[in-house]
Amino acid sequence: MPQENAAPEKPGQCPLCGVEQNSPWPQWDLLQCDECALVFDRRVWRKAADLDSEREWFGERYVSPPSPWVRTFEDLNNQRTYRRIAPFLRNGARLLEVGVETGSFLEYAKRRGVNVTGCDLSAAVCEDVAGRIHIPMLNCSVDDLPNDTKYDVVVMNHVLEHVGAPAALLEDLRSRMKEDGLVHIATPNVACWEAGLRGWTSYEPYHMIYFSPHTIRKAVEKSGFTVLKVFTHEPFSAWFLTALRTLLGTRRLGAERRYAARRLRSTSWVEHAYRICMVFAGVLSFPLRRLQAWLGYGDELVVLCRRAGPGPSGKITKKL
Repeated sequence: MPQENAAPEKPGQCPLCGVEQNSPWPQWDLLQCDECALVFDRRVWRKAADLDSEREWFGERYVSPPSPWVRTFEDLNNQRTYRRIAPFLRNGARLLEVGVETGSFLEYAKRRGVNVTGCDLSAAVCEDVAGRIHIPMLNCSVDDLPNDTKYDVVVMNHVLEHVGAPAALLEDLRSRMKEDGLVHIATPNVACWEAGLRGWTSYEPYHMIYFSPHTIRKAVEKSGFTVLKVFTHEPFSAWFLTALRTLLGTRRLGAERRYAARRLRSTSWVEHAYRICMVFAGVLSFPLRRLQAWLGYGDELVVLCRRAGPGPSGKITKKL
């Protein structure tokens, strides 16, 4: 879910460190900062490009009932996320999820007694989740969140890559959190092995920023957070989807073609065949996936960090 944050001050600047020296990235029309190594789409220099992308890709048509397959995969992901944040959920803790998709994680946490709220730019998503799951939803960007409510835990899974100014979003988020509040971030890992192939599933037209373990740590610390842990996860479907897209020569599809492909996959027999092959490939690649994640080259990058110190530009006064 993109957020309304300013683009870099002028074209050519890295959206993380501000340096104006960039080099072409081997895949697609992306750039890599020569100073901090952040990989990004040159559209970050166009004002409101992330919001335009959000309207195109995550508007009303994005809301659709998930299939049983998708619900199963979502539940597995929700269990992983919840296990990571559970030690930090004190009694009465307030949890905010930024970018809620189907709202399944909020529903999962609510069933476990957590006081949850969702935040999403899509009015259609907010209406769907609020009506279906009966969870408070805020249809706004992070910088428009009420200042009088502070959160103990924030979950932001696969949001930061959509944003043209990630450090600004994190700074806005920090001001809405309690002292020592926890943030769980998940984002694609451009340092993963699959990223060397053009069919990597995270080379998407709605992704503005591509983080590595090094650059995500830099963004988090720049915004006034203390990093607790940075690690990677290798989903069972990542190699299957990357190989399929690479072999088929699949390029980034436009929104209309992507919606058409999604409708085709929703046909029961097509989806069953597709998902069975995906699961089978995931089982066969299990040893490789475990090694890949352990070495830090997994497809998904996960960060646990805490709000600390007086502010992004001040000294960190509280360490864990």
